[in-house]
Amino acid sequence: MREHEPAELLIEHLTAADPTEVTAAVRCLRGPARLGTRFQQIDGSAAVIDLELTRVVIYGHVVDDLEPGLTALVTLRGTGTGHLRTGDLDSGWQVIRETNRAH
Repeated sequence: MREHEPAELLIEHLTAADPTEVTAAVRCLRGPARLGTRFQQIDGSAAVIDLELTRVVIYGHVVDDLEPGLTALVTLRGTGTGHLRTGDLDSGWQVIRETNRAH
């Protein structure tokens, strides 16, 4: 059985955010990203984050994981939500990465 790569999510659009929770439309670049996955790094940034994946909704259905190549509306809880932003062509898109996957 192949080990899974650490999860990576591309932030496409933030739909709601407060100091401890953010809801965002994302595309899974690597993974899968499962409920409970913790993201500790923003690609290309020294910002400190520790965000846990607490909800995944694909086409209106709540699921337990997000496979690479799929898009979803996700909820992330923890510290560092203020470092996330909606992407665009001028500023680019952020990628958040899981750095401590337990196998």
